[in-house]
Amino acid sequence: MIDKPSLERTEPQPYLMRLESYLEFVRGTDYYPGLWYSYTDIQRFETYLARLVPFASLAGCSVLDMGAGTGGLLLACQQHGASRLVGIEVDRELHKLAQLRLADTGIDYLLTDGDTVPLPDASFDVIFSTHVIEHVVSPSRYLSEVVRLLKPDGVVLLSCPNRIWPQEPHAQLPFLPYLPMSIAKAVCRRRCQSERLPEAIRRQYHTGTLLNHYFSFVGLRHVCRRAGLEFVEVNPPGLFIAVPEVSFGAWGHVHPRFENTFNALNRWLLRDRIAPYVRAHPASHFAHWLALTLNWEIGGVLRKAT
Repeated sequence: MIDKPSLERTEPQPYLMRLESYLEFVRGTDYYPGLWYSYTDIQRFETYLARLVPFASLAGCSVLDMGAGTGGLLLACQQHGASRLVGIEVDRELHKLAQLRLADTGIDYLLTDGDTVPLPDASFDVIFSTHVIEHVVSPSRYLSEVVRLLKPDGVVLLSCPNRIWPQEPHAQLPFLPYLPMSIAKAVCRRRCQSERLPEAIRRQYHTGTLLNHYFSFVGLRHVCRRAGLEFVEVNPPGLFIAVPEVSFGAWGHVHPRFENTFNALNRWLLRDRIAPYVRAHPASHFAHWLALTLNWEIGGVLRKAT
């Protein structure tokens, strides 16, 4: 079992003040509470760290977070004993926030384009890529850098939304991932400019324009194999948890009957029937298939292909 250090942390006041300013544009919307939580909580990363236990120990290891945001995952890794911690980020404002948050922690933080990271080959025991690959322009180039920076016996923990899940979790819109990406982005661009829609819904569609890829497990495995990575574990049935409640955000408020019907089906079928079966049969191939197809997220541990 993974040791559980105290994850209580008082965020630096300069960080909180700048974060408040950074999130001003979504104040009063459905986005604000979730974003504030994601930028101030580190307990939520324990789920990712626990998945590493069978494959790597964080104690004394070198860790890279590709797309580190404001550094919450790195802070969690530090509390688990990682000796060298590096984060990279492409967003300048998130980089400035991270500098305020990580001051005096000893964590290194770089602003890069993500395709060419100014770090030596084979530098890291563990590399995290959590909900980044769907945003990059070229997944193959991105993963090539991951492979270059990973030590021969290192591990990668990678996660992204599951295309099969009927909600796009960034924009909180239904069925968007079922469309080809070019069509989905065209729809989102058009709808986010429609003056007939409420501002909150237009913001949702604008968020949908920021995605570059939707991945099913098959598609993700293909791009990882081409880069030289292979899964050693993905969506284990024992960790399968059904989403307790799905919100379609402002869109759902306008269409409450649809949202309520979807959640009733989710509770009746997925939460109360399928999820208990999957968790109770961790060795079953059918249960594993259900975990791969019905979980909202694809998450797995990878090593360099042999």
